[in-house]
Amino acid sequence: MRSLFKMAKTTRPTRILVVDDDDALRETICDRLVYQGWDITTAGDGREALEIATQTRPDVMLLDIHMPSMDGLTLLECLRRDPDLSGIRVMMVTASNQVADITRAAACSVDDYVTKPFSAAELVERVQRVLHQMKS
Repeated sequence: MRSLFKMAKTTRPTRILVVDDDDALRETICDRLVYQGWDITTAGDGREALEIATQTRPDVMLLDIHMPSMDGLTLLECLRRDPDLSGIRVMMVTASNQVADITRAAACSVDDYVTKPFSAAELVERVQRVLHQMKS
């Protein structure tokens, strides 16, 4: 007998991990992203972010470069080497516009590179673009 009710399709919200050692900036970024209906988690350094990413498998990680414990580029390299984490989309969100940092991030297949300062609208738009690329 066919069911008269269609099974509801359950989808989880998009998970984003925001990694920055600046508490105020991290909170500001989260405030802007949460309005999109995304599930936001934060970390204050690369080591903490790696632990969280291993546990939660975020869809996108917004990652600063200059942080204590483990910098963002080292974390990006760790993600790309790990088969379980290599599919996480990564956006660098950093004050660094140094060619060496941009080149190193590109070599690790970073999905986007946003320099501070940035507008909230620009950040949301660029996260949406990375998410759209994920679905393509």
